[in-house]
Amino acid sequence: MKQFSRKITAFIAFAVFCTSLLQLVVSDYAIRWSAGVLHLDVKEIVYMRQLVFFGGSTAVAVMLLVVLVLSTVAVRQATKPLEMLSSAFVSLRQGQYQRLPAIRSGDDIQALIAAYNETVSELEEVHNKLRTMADRDGLTGAYNRRSLDKALEALDFGLDSGEVNHVSFLFIDIDSFKGFNDTNGHLVGDEALRRITAILTRIVGDRSVFRYGGEEFAVVLRNYDLTQSLRIAEVLRREVEKAADVTISIGVALMPDHALSGEVLIARADKALYQAKETRNAVAAYQHG
Repeated sequence: MKQFSRKITAFIAFAVFCTSLLQLVVSDYAIRWSAGVLHLDVKEIVYMRQLVFFGGSTAVAVMLLVVLVLSTVAVRQATKPLEMLSSAFVSLRQGQYQRLPAIRSGDDIQALIAAYNETVSELEEVHNKLRTMADRDGLTGAYNRRSLDKALEALDFGLDSGEVNHVSFLFIDIDSFKGFNDTNGHLVGDEALRRITAILTRIVGDRSVFRYGGEEFAVVLRNYDLTQSLRIAEVLRREVEKAADVTISIGVALMPDHALSGEVLIARADKALYQAKETRNAVAAYQHG
């Protein structure tokens, strides 16, 4: 874009120079013709030529300077929006959603900027949707297993840094859900999954609820000790029993009390869940040994 601006400026300057040079040639021819008609001597002709050449050269220099300044300003004003658009597209390819401000320019340039900003908005919306799809379960809207792994990794770091004292993992399984689906149909089963998600979210918050897979959910709490975690688990169990057509069993494990990593924490909570499933519609904590 800058090379294009320089070429335009040079072309305009060259055109002015050629025009001025042509004027000098014409003036010289006019002097010689006038000398023949007026019968001027050699000294007078030389003087007139020098006068015209000096005046013409000065005029050419001034005109060139003015034209160079004006053409440079004009070309920059004309090409600046295009340079801005070019730079914005480079940023867009790098994943930066940068909107361009409205500028005073021609209708075509303004239309290009408006189209670019509209494209940026659409791409940003698509990006946000894809990010949501990557982090959340499509059926229930709860965070998915991928998000759970990231959350546990972050909380593990929080434990190491001292920002978090405990990480509670509540492993939830819907009792006899396969039979419920076979009896009532998958549409009713899907609705039950969504209803349970809504109950869990209402009690512990959206960021703490994860769909682990199938009929299994997880609730992750920070800075809850074992007693508090069991109390929350019992509230969840009772609310699901009252509001849904199914019951749930919950296994509870804590980090660092029962595990020192997210992977082991899930395994310990799963073992506690297995104990709760023996009676169903129950809550159990992990027991050492």
